[in-house]
Amino acid sequence: MGIIFPGVFLLAGVAAIAGAVFDMIATGRTAYAATDRRLLIVRNLIRRQAMTIAPTAINVVEVREKWDRSGTLTFRREGEGDSVKKFAFIGISNVREVAKHVEELRMSARKQAS
Repeated sequence: MGIIFPGVFLLAGVAAIAGAVFDMIATGRTAYAATDRRLLIVRNLIRRQAMTIAPTAINVVEVREKWDRSGTLTFRREGEGDSVKKFAFIGISNVREVAKHVEELRMSARKQAS
């Protein structure tokens, strides 16, 4: 009991620090794009991975803005039951301008679908 209890806290601390470092590296190696048809998230970590998000798949757009107008834009898709999928553009400049573009894209896609 004497070594196990502190060892658990040490492992939890190391895991938290490693997770934060990994997130910093991942954010720096990620590109975002908002075209006239879809949103793209391209990650280039161990291998390149691209994710596309159709504007009709977005229910909610959330903006978190910092003092320098940069911030995070989160897209949420609420499915049936309790299922929720979240995607985010993290650390982008002019986050309000991008949010406005995404909202316009989302509304025009809904008009075309109906």
